[in-house]
Amino acid sequence: MSQAEFQALTAGAATLSADEHGPKVLQTPGGRVIKLFRRKRLLSSTLLVPYARRFERASQRLAALDIPAARVERVARVPSIHRDIVIYPHVPGISLREALAGADDKQSLLRALAQLFVRLHERGVYFRAAHFGNFLVQPSEEPAVRLALVDLSEARFRRGELAPAMRARNFKPMTRYREDLDAVRSFGADRFITAYLDSARLDAANAQRFREALGNIDEAFNFASAN
Repeated sequence: MSQAEFQALTAGAATLSADEHGPKVLQTPGGRVIKLFRRKRLLSSTLLVPYARRFERASQRLAALDIPAARVERVARVPSIHRDIVIYPHVPGISLREALAGADDKQSLLRALAQLFVRLHERGVYFRAAHFGNFLVQPSEEPAVRLALVDLSEARFRRGELAPAMRARNFKPMTRYREDLDAVRSFGADRFITAYLDSARLDAANAQRFREALGNIDEAFNFASAN
């Protein structure tokens, strides 16, 4: 994409996220989101498969698996600013972290998250960026909570269901943020995992392996090895 085309695309765009290197996410007046990716190292696997392309591929895979997420319209390289970009329609909603901070009914939100984890894991998706800032609570006329994924370049895919240890490891990102972990503790870590297991199709032996693996993830889940 030329500099002139990029300037036309981003004219009047609002900055949704930025760091010391510049804008990371923009939203155009027409409702398109532009996510910018900076190559952080000169020699990197991103030379072969840029993060923008990973984002696009994940978007396509998640769509095929019927998991709500951004649907990429275009991927481009903008040499003039040394960025790769993805363009997709705005995904309505607020982050799960924001929703939990202002919600009276936190239980339904966390139960919905536990059930989404089950859907991901049973369809072979390991979402490496699974903290509460990367799940969107979408507006819906239905009583059920609807969650969507963002930051898709961190999604990895397996051919079959995830093994118990990998399932457990996927809960690690939420323990890195104080507000996320506090929300789980307030709800009850055991209740959260029970909500997961109530929806998961794990036999007793694999459910126990999952609980034991959770006990090594964080002290919040130490209850798991005793059950």
